[in-house]
Amino acid sequence: MSNALRGCTATLVLFWLWGGHSINCRGADLSPDGSQYWVRTWQTDDGLPRNTITCIAQTPDGYLWLGTPFGVIRFDGVAFTRMEGDFHPGFTRARSRVLHTDAQGRLWIGTGTAGIIRYDGRAFTIIDSHSGLPHPTISALCEDQSGVLWIGFQNGLLAWVDAEARVHPAAAVRGGWTDGAIQLVRDAHGTLWFAQGNAYGQLVGGVVTNVTVTENSPVILCPSRDGGMWFIAGNLLQKTPPPGASPTFVTLQLPLRPNQMPVLFEDHRGDLWIGSQREGVFRYADGEFMREFDTSHRILAIFEDAEDNLWIGTEGGGLSRLQTRIFHRLTMQEGLPQSVLRSVCEAANGDIWLSGQGPMLMKWTPEGGLDQASGFTNIGTTCVLPKPGGGVWVGTVDWGLYLVDDGQQRHQGNWGAFRGRQIRAMHQDAQGQLWLGCLPDGLIRVAADTMTPPQEYFDQGLPNEAIWALTDDAGGNLWLGTISGELWRYDGSAFSSYGTADGLPGASIGALYFAPEGDLWVGTLGGGLGRLRQGRFVFADVRHGLADDVILSIVEDDLGFFWLSSDQGILRVRRRDLEDFADGRRDHFDSIRYGKDDGLANVECIGGYQPSAWKTRAGNIWFATSKGAVWVNPASLAPEAPPPTPVLERVLLNNQDVADHHDLAFPFGYSRLDFQYTAPGFTSPEQIRFRHQLVGLDPDWIDDGTTRVASYPRLAPGRYIFRFTAGNREGAWSQRMVSLPFEVTPAYWQTAWFRFAVLLVFAGVVAGGVRYRYVQKMRRKLRALEQERALEQERMRIARDIHDDLGARLTQMAFVSDMVAGEIGEGGKAGERLARLANSSREAIRSLDEIVWAVNPGKDTLPNFVDYLSHYANEFFRSSSTRCRQNLPMIIPDLSLPTDLRHHLFLACKEALANVSKHAEATEVQLRLRVDGADLEIVIEDNGRGFRMDGLAGDGNGLANLNTRLATIGGHCRVNSEPGQGTRVRLQVRLPGGPAPDTKRREPSTASPSRN
Repeated sequence: MSNALRGCTATLVLFWLWGGHSINCRGADLSPDGSQYWVRTWQTDDGLPRNTITCIAQTPDGYLWLGTPFGVIRFDGVAFTRMEGDFHPGFTRARSRVLHTDAQGRLWIGTGTAGIIRYDGRAFTIIDSHSGLPHPTISALCEDQSGVLWIGFQNGLLAWVDAEARVHPAAAVRGGWTDGAIQLVRDAHGTLWFAQGNAYGQLVGGVVTNVTVTENSPVILCPSRDGGMWFIAGNLLQKTPPPGASPTFVTLQLPLRPNQMPVLFEDHRGDLWIGSQREGVFRYADGEFMREFDTSHRILAIFEDAEDNLWIGTEGGGLSRLQTRIFHRLTMQEGLPQSVLRSVCEAANGDIWLSGQGPMLMKWTPEGGLDQASGFTNIGTTCVLPKPGGGVWVGTVDWGLYLVDDGQQRHQGNWGAFRGRQIRAMHQDAQGQLWLGCLPDGLIRVAADTMTPPQEYFDQGLPNEAIWALTDDAGGNLWLGTISGELWRYDGSAFSSYGTADGLPGASIGALYFAPEGDLWVGTLGGGLGRLRQGRFVFADVRHGLADDVILSIVEDDLGFFWLSSDQGILRVRRRDLEDFADGRRDHFDSIRYGKDDGLANVECIGGYQPSAWKTRAGNIWFATSKGAVWVNPASLAPEAPPPTPVLERVLLNNQDVADHHDLAFPFGYSRLDFQYTAPGFTSPEQIRFRHQLVGLDPDWIDDGTTRVASYPRLAPGRYIFRFTAGNREGAWSQRMVSLPFEVTPAYWQTAWFRFAVLLVFAGVVAGGVRYRYVQKMRRKLRALEQERALEQERMRIARDIHDDLGARLTQMAFVSDMVAGEIGEGGKAGERLARLANSSREAIRSLDEIVWAVNPGKDTLPNFVDYLSHYANEFFRSSSTRCRQNLPMIIPDLSLPTDLRHHLFLACKEALANVSKHAEATEVQLRLRVDGADLEIVIEDNGRGFRMDGLAGDGNGLANLNTRLATIGGHCRVNSEPGQGTRVRLQVRLPGGPAPDTKRREPSTASPSRN
């Protein structure tokens, strides 16, 4: 049905209703639960701003618009937006009477006191007396075939509106009938019809033609899809045939009290809907009236949206939606003794059997309704299963197994096996054997009137656990799911198990199903749904698209869908999607959870009993739930509605509405930026899904689920594009994507020129700082060099003075002593003493040479040190019987040596040589020197008498002095000796400024032997 036709139908004017007596009709007493429609109602407690809805329309963007006595309400299926005086001044005194959507998608609002308000999707325009409107009270709005909008007024006037929103009066509709408000509708062929009082006719070019006058009864018009016209006069419903059809009028007696002014509407199937004053809403189809909506509130508007949902606006009763019933229910209202059911199955004769909580066993047939089976008033039933030959098996609590057939109840098997046990799962395998799973434990087999007790299976390896699920495969193996989450396979002689190590999630197993291809599907109570193929489990849960992780039963329909029961309702998922997920071809799939939008509000399926869901031979699927029995015919499901159209509703900056969405620019430093969006839809609005992306920040799409807002705090300066789209619950996404470009402008301190200026200043500061530090460093270095130069000069002076003065004097003393001793002769004591004085003077001269060498800064190099040490060693042993051999490098690095390092190292070498001379009794001593990168090693080794390292005298200071001196300059000394094996003293020190040690193999150095 076109928007124009729907809009014209919604403009029917409602008058005061007169009282009278009711008239019964066929089908009028049909209860709402027996209707093929289910009803959901919104009132103020559900978010509806006002409970009186006067008119209804829909705009092309998908929004439903609701007229009220104080303005209009916009509805997207989830949220109501009130548009009244605080939204636009025109609504302050605007009682909405008529809503109409024109061919351009604009919404026209006809009011009772403020004329017309037009909304084009962006702004509201008021059309009143300033625009030429002759009267403020609008009774009808309708667009003709050429796109001209016609206006009917309460006082009987007619007018039309031009493209500039100027109103042009037309001739008043005057005749011999009662004056009053004008109704306007357009039929399927584009012809305008009017009704006023007890007359109706056509408008052709604004001229009244084909006028028909009834007998003092107000007329209500409603166009028919076949081109005819429905109208009510008095208590009669009549229909004029379409042009060219047989001129046969249909006349029917309405199932209403007389003298009413009902609301008429024909839906997309051609069914006529009639809204009454207190008797609800009737549907006329196939020659009979059926009451589909029972309410005591007066019906003010009936409308069908683009998804074929029917909407009812009432006076004080809120807004109601009628949808074709998908799920049918058997509840206490239909005769169930209680709401909670445990198990359901279909017997061989087509009867549906239901077991409830406690002593209840029910049978349902379409012809006879519900009957309670006798004999179970004191026996708690648990589950039911059909017997192939007829009848039904009934499991109980503590009472064992029963067979009910032809109304007779027979107990099966011995009582001992069932003592203290409940039968929780029943399954009949391909060989006709009946298997029973029990609580708290136990597996029982019934075959050929024999019963195998649980103990036999315990002896074969079955654990003592509750069994909640049973099935068998094509190979005759029995599969069992336990409360502990283990899966067991029984081949007739032994049990084998699968656990968490094999891929099971560890949650209790509530359902097992073998697909025809041979895959085992496993439903768990918290671990999702899994597939076992060739010994490998793959499980899916809510992270992958499964609507719930608790799976209580698995049933496959004839269309390739799994129907799953859960403690959150009923789920449906395409098996092919699950196969693709399990095979790794996709990482996400879509599933549907049916809820309040499908007539299953607060329905919880029952777990722990098998079977709790059943597919009948007719293809219907039954579920045992907390609200009675629920059944659905998958083949009758209408195709899912197309994806909804995404709409951007609001942009909020710091919680303030941004009215203009063009050329958006936000200053840097804001605290919060929100994008609020929606996708109007009315079949399953709560399950519409969204995803968004902020290009420039988000690398990929973000799945919002059902959330309808995206927030971004303090974005960095730059250009962005916010975009989003919407999808329905079956995973079909809209091809339309809403994009909104915007910019976050930088603060002044984030601009390029400011950053450049800061960079220049920073570079200048850095350069100045670097230059200042460099100058200061150079000055400090210069001062240090000056101090070092002064120190060197002072050392040179001291060395020179010692050498020139003190050395000369000591030399002179030695010379004079030798002369005097020669003159006196060697025999006397005076000569002997003078000789000792000469020797002491020469020793003092040698010590003085050492001091001069140590103090002289010109000797602070490694080559100088080596030369001096070599010369000293030769001189030290020249007059002794010990031969001194030296092994020195041919090339010695020209490295500077600090004075203290040179001094201490030389004294350590001197101490080691002196020890050889005093204690070793050696005939030969070797001096070896090696330079390895920055490491200097000096080895002094003799072939003397040696000593025991553990027998060192505690009062000697020689070796202790060596260690102390080497430690002072950061080196270390190692002494090795054995009695009769000589002594080796190894001195090692790190040279400052030397290269890294050479790790390659070194060639042997050239030895420089020396003899004394």
